[in-house]
Amino acid sequence: MKISKFAAPAFASLLASMAIVGSANADDKVLPGMTCVKQGDGGTLQVDQWGKARNLNATQSLQVICPLVKDDAAWSVDTVQIRGLDGTTAMEIGCTAAATDATQDFIIWGTKVYSGAGAISNTGWYNLVIPTSSMPSIQNSGSSFVTCVIPPMQNGVASSIASVYWNET
Repeated sequence: MKISKFAAPAFASLLASMAIVGSANADDKVLPGMTCVKQGDGGTLQVDQWGKARNLNATQSLQVICPLVKDDAAWSVDTVQIRGLDGTTAMEIGCTAAATDATQDFIIWGTKVYSGAGAISNTGWYNLVIPTSSMPSIQNSGSSFVTCVIPPMQNGVASSIASVYWNET
């Protein structure tokens, strides 16, 4: 595969973002918030200089979908964690894990988890954990993803998703 000199930096960045993080478990994965894409019409997605997916809309929530990349067709996910800034005291960030079946046209949804309303400062960092019991099973080489709702800005502070972490077992 030949990669152009213009695509090489982006390709290297993608590979680096998919790199295995140093831990005792050899198949932990982390993707930055910038890999999440907007769903629907509400909210305003902005990727900041740190790679966080932020909602810059002051009145509408933003729904995003974030991939969970797998490198083994017979995988399962032990834990999913979504990390970021909850910059609102009025609403919560909510995320749900989902899986698709490649041989049929349907999605299996897990249980939605919430950040809890944070403080309007840098102390509003959250670490949402979707436990194994809430993870839908993936069958027939389907795919898996997390969908999240990011609340609107409050007092000029944008809520965000900084990263999505999971453990493939």
